[in-house]
Amino acid sequence: MSCKKDKDSIPPQVTILSPHENNSFSVFDTVKVNAEIRDENQLLSVSVQLLEENLTPALSVSRQTLSGKEFYLLKDYIISDALLPS
Repeated sequence: MSCKKDKDSIPPQVTILSPHENNSFSVFDTVKVNAEIRDENQLLSVSVQLLEENLTPALSVSRQTLSGKEFYLLKDYIISDALLPS
């Protein structure tokens, strides 16, 4: 008798509810991030990073360890770096 570990070949489904694409924010704005993340097997973690329009990071990566098959993210991020390009 033996067992075989099946490889998870289907990526999680991520639905970003807010902010909407092409929203603009300034320093000291609060960005409300709302998303649904689902996987048919198991979610282990989620990482969120807000990017500038040229794809450079606006804030540090936010990571959270998870368990289960679905996760609802609702988090506020404050853009506090006055040195960011505008």
